[in-house]
This record gives sequence, C-alpha cells and structure tokens, in this order.
Amino acid sequence: MPIDGLVQRLVKVSPGQKSFLSVYLDLKPDGRGKKLYPVFLKNRLPELSKLLPAHASEQSLLARDIKSIQRYLEKDLDPSWRGLALFACASEGLFLPVPMPLPPRKFLSSLPLSPSFLADSLCRSLSDLCCGRGEFPPGLSVPGE
Repeated sequence: MPIDGLVQRLVKVSPGQKSFLSVYLDLKPDGRGKKLYPVFLKNRLPELSKLLPAHASEQSLLARDIKSIQRYLEKDLDPSWRGLALFACASEGLFLPVPMPLPPRKFLSSLPLSPSFLADSLCRSLSDLCCGRGEFPPGLSVPGE
C-alpha cells in the first residue's frame, strides 16, 4: 500500500486529541542472533502505564493498545522484516502495523495527538526510510491490505 493510503487511514480518524500508542522497533537480531525488541518493550511498556492516573479511562485504553501490540508480535510478525512501526488507538479501534524496509530507531510513546499530526509524522518517517519514493519497496505492504 502506498504511503498516501496509510496516511488516509489515519486522517479518517474522528477529529480531536486521541491517545495513540506509537512503537517503532528494530527487528534485527544482535551479533549473537538474539532479538532485542522484546526486552525493550518489556522495560518500556510498564513505564507508559505509570504515567497515567491509576483509575483513568486512558489507563484501560492503553492496556488494550498494549495487548493488541503484544498479540500482533506473538502471532503475526513476519520474521523477514527488518523494522516495524505499530500504531494503536483503542478509542478509535485503530491498529496499524507498518513493516519497514530498514530498521528504525527503537521508540515508544503514548501521547494525546491529533490524527493529522500522527499521519504527518508517519508519512515523514516512512518517506525517509523508503528513500523518498513515496511507497514501499516491492514485496512490502501493510499486512491485511
């Protein structure tokens, strides 16, 4: 799917501030063949939960987003991918895994963002990774498309 299609999916989210969980993962193994992203997630995901008030509705939405990401990584991750960006917003029923041709810097955030800001950020990140071509290299597409 072209980058424009991904951006359009995000722009269709209803207006207003939404809490999006954004995760960028380098899926390459280290020099010993061990995948490092599970350790990164194990350490960082609990940190996000601690930033929210204990009984806030955002806490349960974040928990749903985290479960969606963990489930995807356990069941649907393609071992040939070198990088992956994941975007989740439980309040909108949005879950978007984006395989990347090059490994990105590991990054994780859960912020109240407007969908248009997130779409712009995704577009710039993917354009940089795809050498400015505006679409994924042959053989890469958004899963389920």
